[in-house]
Amino acid sequence: MYRSPWYSLGGYLACTVIENGIRRTILAHREIMEKVLGRPLTSDEIVHHKDQDKRNNDPSNLEVVNRSDHARMHMFRGGAKMIDLKCLRCGTDFIRAAYSERHNRKMGKDGPFCSRSCGAKGRP
Repeated sequence: MYRSPWYSLGGYLACTVIENGIRRTILAHREIMEKVLGRPLTSDEIVHHKDQDKRNNDPSNLEVVNRSDHARMHMFRGGAKMIDLKCLRCGTDFIRAAYSERHNRKMGKDGPFCSRSCGAKGRP
C-alpha cells in the first residue's frame, strides 16, 4: 500500500509504504538505485544527483558514492574548507569542515572521531 508521493523538506521525492503492517518513508532516488543495482543500498552509500537537481530521478542522473566521496563533491558548498581526518578510535578516514574541528579543539574536546558512537567511547 502506498501513500501518494510528496516532496520532503529536503526537496526529495518521497512516499510512505506499508509492508507487513510496518509503515516507512522511502526516497524515490534511493528506491530507483536499489532497483537498478538489484540490491539494497548500505548505510554508507549515498545516491548523488549528478546535475544537482533533486527532482531529476532519471537513472542516468544518479550515481552511488560513499559518504566521504559525496562530502568531497560538495566540500566547497557554503565556502567551508574541508579537511581529511582519521578517527582515533576505529582508524576510519573521514572528512569534516575545518571550522568544526577548530571549534572542537578550542572547546577541549577529544578527537577527532568519525561518529558519535566512536566519540562516546572516549579516547582509545
